[in-house]
Amino acid sequence: ASIGGTISTTSAINITGAVSAPSAVNASGVVITGAVTGTNSGNQLNITGTGVPAPSPSTSRSIYINGGTVSSTGGQIKLTGDRMELAGVVNSSTGRTMIVPGSINREIVLGGSNESNALNLTSSEINSITASALVIGGGSYTGGITISGNIAPTNTNTLSLINDATGANGISQSGSTSINVNSLNADARYVSLAEAGNSISNVAGRNYAGTFDVRTSGAMTINTVDGTAGLIASTTGGITVQA
Repeated sequence: ASIGGTISTTSAINITGAVSAPSAVNASGVVITGAVTGTNSGNQLNITGTGVPAPSPSTSRSIYINGGTVSSTGGQIKLTGDRMELAGVVNSSTGRTMIVPGSINREIVLGGSNESNALNLTSSEINSITASALVIGGGSYTGGITISGNIAPTNTNTLSLINDATGANGISQSGSTSINVNSLNADARYVSLAEAGNSISNVAGRNYAGTFDVRTSGAMTINTVDGTAGLIASTTGGITVQA
């Protein structure tokens, strides 16, 4: 699917596309070069791209926002695909923007460069998203979430990271990286975001088997973030919050 013009409607929007030749170079399931706008805050805007299995060429994408704009007046925007390139604008205004892989076992990497075997969002791609909350992953996704580079979302105050509660993977952070965000929700089997360079003002989350470990360089308040109230630990894990 290729959207080069303008779509604007009060109805829910669902755009889907598939790469028919997974080994092709520069192939995309959905390409947005124009403008897609949902004008009813009660309706979702969903874009789903498929047909790009790992490790197909890194220049092939499930979703490619190529200078285009995907926006809503407060309705949730959801992007689904195993590989994305966000070289445009995503703006859900007062609504949430959710990004999830197309395959439930696909790893999610934030701030990295691995485009072949993970759903990777670079720091600049994260900064292209405006939302009340940027939600990465969900409770049915098992691949884990890794922060592998510095991230500091510039157009949202809230980052919500969610992974499956029962599988082997959780939410983790590579050494010497940093997360700079006002409010963080982290919900997974285990959460390990303990780098000293982090700057997080409010935190909420859940861990279901391992530990919940979050560190920040300044003051941090246990709060309600993206609808999750406070911290709840599993019976086998613990909570460590360092400020």
